Amino acid sequence: MDEVENRLAALRDDPQAMEREAKTLAIIARTVRDLVAIDDETGAGRVAENRNDSDNAPPARALAEFRRELAERLEQLRHERTGSGAP
Repeated sequence: MDEVENRLAALRDDPQAMEREAKTLAIIARTVRDLVAIDDETGAGRVAENRNDSDNAPPARALAEFRRELAERLEQLRHERTGSGAP
């Protein structure tokens, strides 16, 4: 948390850079929240008795959707970093 505060303090005089950092942090927070939700849905948050048990496998559709969303968010971040804006 200290690192985040230090980065934001260093960018205080550059509102555009500060906004980019804020957006990046928001995307990271959303991604972590989504990962936790997927863990909760699939039972990955608890220790499985048998790692090969098919009941512990996440639904393929949920994973595919998550991967698609994550790829879109990462692409958006890449565009913001390069200054080309959203696709």
